[in-house]
Amino acid sequence: EWSASEERMSTFRWLASSLKASRVLEIGSFCGAGALALAEFIPSDGEVHSLELDPFVVEFGRRFQLKSLAGKKITSTVGPAMPVLQSLAAEANGHRFKAFDCMQSYFDLLWSTP
Repeated sequence: EWSASEERMSTFRWLASSLKASRVLEIGSFCGAGALALAEFIPSDGEVHSLELDPFVVEFGRRFQLKSLAGKKITSTVGPAMPVLQSLAAEANGHRFKAFDCMQSYFDLLWSTP
């Protein structure tokens, strides 16, 4: 499925809530429906950083995120995920929950990060 289904968004909400996540990294966010679902279930000072290649779908989704009180928790980066992931790994940014929709090389980088 190419977009966040209600089932997938429910799973994101459950994971964020169960893990008491406050900082979330979502890779391959498409229009950001999953990011918004996550943002709704993290603390008010939490943050969701979403990575997406297509600027059109990010802009499209941003209009809806801005209508939600949780939308202010979302930061989107447009472009290839690898440079952002390398930067986050170097900073050891402490993301506790990660929702993935990406290639194996991104997984390899994340799993090898302390």
